[in-house]
Amino acid sequence: MGAPQEIIETHVHFMAPGRFHYPWLARRPDVDGPFTDADYRIHIEGANVTKVVLVEAAARDDQSFDEAEWLASFADATPNVAAVVAQARIERGAAVADELDRLAQIGLIRGIRRVVRPPFQSDPDFCVRPAFIDGIRLLERYGWSFDVACGPADLANVMTLADRCPAVTLVIDHMANPPLDGEAHTFWEQSMRAVAERENVVCKISGLPVHLPADWGAETVAPIVEKVAEAFGPRRILFGSDTPVQMTGGGFPRWYRAMETIFARSGEDERELFFGGNAGRVYGL
Repeated sequence: MGAPQEIIETHVHFMAPGRFHYPWLARRPDVDGPFTDADYRIHIEGANVTKVVLVEAAARDDQSFDEAEWLASFADATPNVAAVVAQARIERGAAVADELDRLAQIGLIRGIRRVVRPPFQSDPDFCVRPAFIDGIRLLERYGWSFDVACGPADLANVMTLADRCPAVTLVIDHMANPPLDGEAHTFWEQSMRAVAERENVVCKISGLPVHLPADWGAETVAPIVEKVAEAFGPRRILFGSDTPVQMTGGGFPRWYRAMETIFARSGEDERELFFGGNAGRVYGL
């Protein structure tokens, strides 16, 4: 059937290491460099990306607002930048309202992200502490979703968070970073099916290439993608890439081609939902 008429890319990081400090880059020197709109336009190789959701890149906490403001500024020169998912210290509970109120002044904010998994957080129950839950509940006031950057071990807590915050849409990033095989993969699959029973949880099919062998192709990732698509259904999966973090695994072009191959087996309506419609609804674009 060919490429969909519209692609909404839900997971791109613009980064400026000379302007902001990203502590995690010490572990990923392969992506330790500036990446902005000009780089992204080259990287997507002419794919029909009509809207982009920029996601905070775990800059230092005291730089979160400045990073969000900087990300939103790209909409002036790059019309396809349609939304920003910003960082906020949700674990502050009710006190985080001051950060959220300030972020709300930036018109493009559509969601909040706070990485909950190790090594970013040492507390395994970080996202189910009472104050964190209070902070997530505040997002309903702004109509914002919450991007959950987590791993398989965090999924039980994601279920708790979804149950305790039913009015907030939780967006699982990168399919919760699935292990590729073995007992760890089985655990991930069972946990994802349980998470998917919560109607307020959706999932980005994104970010996997960084974990894959060098010779990966559509047939490598299809079993994982199909499990997620089956669990969440056609209206709760979103296309994303995790550019530039996954560039070492082939980047946007290779990931997009693989998704085209896999979703060619779906109906036209389902493809349009995956590549754009669901993202438009979740992020209010």
